[in-house]
Amino acid sequence: MTAFQAGVVGMCLVINLFEGFDVLVIAFAASGIAKEWSLTASQVGLLLSSSLVGMALGSALIAPLSDRIGRRPHTRSVWLSAPWACSSRR
Repeated sequence: MTAFQAGVVGMCLVINLFEGFDVLVIAFAASGIAKEWSLTASQVGLLLSSSLVGMALGSALIAPLSDRIGRRPHTRSVWLSAPWACSSRR
C-alpha cells in the first residue's frame, strides 16, 4: 500500500469516526430531549430511529444520483444548499 492509499484509508476511518459520533451523541442526548420536549418512550424511539432511516434512505436514493451526475457536482450542490436548509426553520 502506498502512502497515498494509506492516507485515503485514514481519511475514510476519520469520516466513519465522525459519523459514528453523530449517531451515538443522540443516544446520550435522548433523555434530556425527552424531558425538555415531554416525549413518550415511543416518541423517543421514533426520534432515535429517524436518523438511521434517514441514512438508509440517503444511501439508497442519493448515492445513485451521485453516480449519475458525478460526485463533485453533487457534493457542491449539497454544500451550497445546506446553509439554506438549516436557516429555513420557522
